Amino acid sequence: MTGVSRSITARAAAAALVFALAPGPGGPARGQPDAGASPAPPPADAPMLWRHDEWLAGLRHDRLDPADPVAVWEAVWAQLPDAVRVEPTENYYYWQLAAAGRVLHGNIRLAVGARERGELAFAYGEPREFLDDAGRAGRLAVSRTFTAADGVVVRPRDTFIVEVTHRGRTVVFHLNRLAQELPPGFRLAPGESFQQRVQDESGLRFLLLYQATGRYFLWVLDETEPPPEHFRDLAPDAVIGRRTGFVFWKQEALGGRRVLASVRRASLQHNDYHDGPFDQLADNFVRGDGLRPLLEQAMPWLRGRVDPWGNITDGPAPRRVALTQHGTHDQPAEALALIAEARRQPDPAAHLARGGRPALDGTEADPPAPR
Repeated sequence: MTGVSRSITARAAAAALVFALAPGPGGPARGQPDAGASPAPPPADAPMLWRHDEWLAGLRHDRLDPADPVAVWEAVWAQLPDAVRVEPTENYYYWQLAAAGRVLHGNIRLAVGARERGELAFAYGEPREFLDDAGRAGRLAVSRTFTAADGVVVRPRDTFIVEVTHRGRTVVFHLNRLAQELPPGFRLAPGESFQQRVQDESGLRFLLLYQATGRYFLWVLDETEPPPEHFRDLAPDAVIGRRTGFVFWKQEALGGRRVLASVRRASLQHNDYHDGPFDQLADNFVRGDGLRPLLEQAMPWLRGRVDPWGNITDGPAPRRVALTQHGTHDQPAEALALIAEARRQPDPAAHLARGGRPALDGTEADPPAPR
């Protein structure tokens, strides 16, 4: 999700790093990679070890003010390697920082358009899951935009490589070059079209489809490569991810493709790595009008109010349309009930995409709020 809070899993996920402070010192055109650019760091060739002693050493570090975004930026910057992979397709590089008795969850974002203006967005905060209503009101949440005026120079080398220079050192951010094509043999239903292939912060990849007949979007698991997840059967046609909590419905009529049916309600509330793909669209591949015509068709209240990337163009910024085209659950039984009801519908996928809610007719006075 785009907010600053993410659940602490292990020391890292595919799109996240934990840094432990120990005591002591308009969008771009598609381009080809610069021949002089640093190569992307290879995927890990060994299991990743999270060390408890390093984590505790960071928590005991007491010389960092977590409320000071410049100090936190410097702490994160000092521990970045010379090249990093930005795995989520909406260009968020996630990190976690243990310091001063807190674990901060944050991100560095190199957004389309902003990076061409030399802007780097930096945001972080405390996790939400252990805070009551009073605690949430006083929760640490900090954001700042850095530019050359702050000594942070952002230079896109091409659409997928961005150099950031600060204090005489350059870090190369390699954005995700995820091929925008359907997997071989993937079957579309009548009226469906392929829109994007995305990777969210959980490390899973999804296909974003649009059903023109029913005017709805749909998320389907991308199994071009084995997903980094272990699935448990809930029913003959339903599975749940043991790590992510994502529940998928197996659509046998279309080759057994796995439609995202539900995500954990707590993950959405906590804004963690497992809140679903709704906010990790493939921004670097948007051309022309992008998703705007389909968003306006599916959600008529957005007509004239949304750009090709799904940003809301009126009211306070930034806001984006949330493509939460699935249900939510606290327990797997709730997701199974949603799937059971979907099976009884003329269009089961439409029922799942609405999360079991009634179909919208475009006349709603109070449409769902954007994120």
